[in-house]
Amino acid sequence: MPLQPARAHFTYQREESALPTVVPFARHQATATLTRWLPHHTDFIADAALVVDELLTNAWRHSRLIGMLLILHPTAVPGSAHLYIAVHDSRPHKPPAPRRPPHHAEHGRGLLLIDCLAHSHGTALYPGHKAVWARLNLP
Repeated sequence: MPLQPARAHFTYQREESALPTVVPFARHQATATLTRWLPHHTDFIADAALVVDELLTNAWRHSRLIGMLLILHPTAVPGSAHLYIAVHDSRPHKPPAPRRPPHHAEHGRGLLLIDCLAHSHGTALYPGHKAVWARLNLP
């Protein structure tokens, strides 16, 4: 099934610190956008929504959320289309680091989940902010 549109992107920006509604609202916007782009890929959208949620939650918990960017890169080569998700925050000096939390801990597994769901992920540092990103390959 061909992907629509040829190259799609969605940008969400919000600069509100400590506002707990930012994460669910942005996750909802990302899910709605991906559903429009990829209506027959519900499992992929669920995985992408979890990655979006984890990236946004980390940004919200550890910094001021600056923005989120979703870019869909469809290609003519089967199996090479992918989704790029980036969340920007205002703490360039503190890249996220995966950790092994205790079994009873309620936090600390976000990057482990992203590592399981994403084809690749990382951090890009810029003056005054950083972007934590993940790339998910479409099935």
